Amino acid sequence: MPTELPLKDLLIVENQNFLLKDTDEEKGIAVALVDVDSIHTWRNDEVKPACASAWSEGYFAWVLSNVRPLKRQLKVSAKRKIYKVALDFP
Repeated sequence: MPTELPLKDLLIVENQNFLLKDTDEEKGIAVALVDVDSIHTWRNDEVKPACASAWSEGYFAWVLSNVRPLKRQLKVSAKRKIYKVALDFP
């Protein structure tokens, strides 16, 4: 989780598989920049807004704002947690 909030300009990376271990990594696509305003314990009434298939205890919900979809898809590594990404624009 972020050590300070709000967290500005977080890059959202989409990937195909659920990464289970901290060392898991696969190819991903950067899809948006967002700001994280707050974080709270995920509630069972948030399943539908989260587009989830089921609720499970022990997860967190991140309240996002200023969502800025990227105009083009950028290939980047998908990893767990928050990490730095080097972007090379042609």
